[in-house]
Amino acid sequence: MSLQESGMNMKKILLLLFAASFTFSSCDLLSPSSRIEKEYIVRTDAPSAYAIRIRNPGEETFLSGLSLNGKGFFASDAEVLEEVLSSSGTQTGAFEIMLFNYIKNNRYHFIPASSKEWAHLPALFFNSIGFCDDTAMIYCRLGSAAGFDVRVWELTGHVVPEININGRWKMLDPGLGIYYFNPHGEIAGVEELSLHPEYITKPVRPLMLPPRSVYASRIADYYASSRDNRVTVRNYKPSSTKVFKLTVPPHGQVDFPGVFHRPFVTMNGELAPSYANLKVTVPAGWTGIMNNPLVLHAIKGTGSVRINEKYFVIGSAELQSYLDDREGHDYIYDFEIIESHSDISVIYLLNGMRFKVQDVNVVKIEAPVDNLLAVDACKLPPENRMCR
Repeated sequence: MSLQESGMNMKKILLLLFAASFTFSSCDLLSPSSRIEKEYIVRTDAPSAYAIRIRNPGEETFLSGLSLNGKGFFASDAEVLEEVLSSSGTQTGAFEIMLFNYIKNNRYHFIPASSKEWAHLPALFFNSIGFCDDTAMIYCRLGSAAGFDVRVWELTGHVVPEININGRWKMLDPGLGIYYFNPHGEIAGVEELSLHPEYITKPVRPLMLPPRSVYASRIADYYASSRDNRVTVRNYKPSSTKVFKLTVPPHGQVDFPGVFHRPFVTMNGELAPSYANLKVTVPAGWTGIMNNPLVLHAIKGTGSVRINEKYFVIGSAELQSYLDDREGHDYIYDFEIIESHSDISVIYLLNGMRFKVQDVNVVKIEAPVDNLLAVDACKLPPENRMCR
């Protein structure tokens, strides 16, 4: 029985599929008996002026799972899909619309961080990046992980995903935040829209929230110029994913969300108009491997590091240029601090659409049983505050 044909509860089916899709090496995790999830309540009087601060007063480095106000850092596409379902507020519904709404509401439209495959891995994208002009690949990766047939269409001037539901292809475009209906009240596919561009310019059932520009003739022209439209051959299967591990050295600390470095540089050199950071402060004298669960934005302080077998002076223009050139190398999964003559700030890109401070905050951390963490609110100077 196919997933589309099943009348079983959608959430239960998908969770079974997800569990089968990912396996994690036991060496990546501490044994369950040695770590627990701890919950902290943090209050603020002006959320936009504060970050959450986590301090490690112990003598051991710990690698943690972490969530803020119910938004966790994903370790896999399976966890993204679980949140897609829970964010709908119901256990049933049309999966293709749930997925469309989730992507649309957790990113904004801008030039990608990189053209490389890692920039379109859903778990990393929603944890760290949060902006892209090609959400079609993310939609298809998640749809494929859930067991559906999917494909990406390259149109003249645009890229859109399709998902096959009960033998029909449907186009839902989270990039522009729109999908279109045919006269039968069904979500139309790309080939339908290429034959009937009036489904766009004279919508049968217009959605309430999108701007009128998504019904403009120039959008219809993307589809109508069918000679240039083609299905791209891509691999939508989940790639191997490392478990989310945030390295916090002894007497180190984590601050998030905030703005701790200049704007993020995208794949074509433009600066992202909106972004956030998570900062790990490494105390002077500490050396070792830093796992990168997020996209590395900057490293500040005095000392030296080794990245991809290359050595850099911390704070040098050469190092920042290397980090900004995300087209010139693959994703940096970890790096080594060789020398730290001062405190070192390791600054990551963070998806500010998911992680936000509220009046009352619930922080959950997976950490060793005997580690006495300190979690509180840290008031930020104006230059380090996120734009709301």
